[in-house]
Amino acid sequence: MNLWTFSPPFPATYLADPGRSILLGAEPHGKPGDVTRDMGQWFRDPPKDGTRFLRPIMLAASLLDGVTIDPRTASPAQVLSSWRYLDMVPQEAGPVVEGDFMGRVRKWSPWLLDNLLSDAPARVVLLGSHVHRAFESIVVPLLRSSPLSSLLRLGLPHPAARRPYLSAGEVGDPASRLRPLSEPLLVLGRGGWRAHI
Repeated sequence: MNLWTFSPPFPATYLADPGRSILLGAEPHGKPGDVTRDMGQWFRDPPKDGTRFLRPIMLAASLLDGVTIDPRTASPAQVLSSWRYLDMVPQEAGPVVEGDFMGRVRKWSPWLLDNLLSDAPARVVLLGSHVHRAFESIVVPLLRSSPLSSLLRLGLPHPAARRPYLSAGEVGDPASRLRPLSEPLLVLGRGGWRAHI
């Protein structure tokens, strides 16, 4: 069983920022020969073949921070200083979410909850429809009675979605789409923003 770790790419600035944020994915998928199994290190020193994942992550973070960047030339340090990437399940899986993902999230939910509570982020960005469903049905009920009951969240497509990812015109002002746990999650899909059902 290959477990990944998820340190913040830039721990000092992340922990010092009261507006720190988490990008939440499903589960890691490694490749033979991977040197690192820590996402913080991966974002600090991304592999050359990692741009398909890195660029949309940086673009999503910059749009939520209200910063204009060119994701082809911006460095992770310029964009991700107050962000941490975390997967719902730390156990390595394949490149596509398969099998009983909801069961794996239930199994790892104490680990995920511990990470969220210890970081106390101001907002969480849910990446991909599997994450939208699992977070809303498994994690939100656990958080409603926690110190994170005021957490804000929104849903974006998976970073590797097979379509042009996130333009400023398509997204508008994503910060205005953040919703508390007491309100329906807003998700960006092909037709624009909609309430998650």
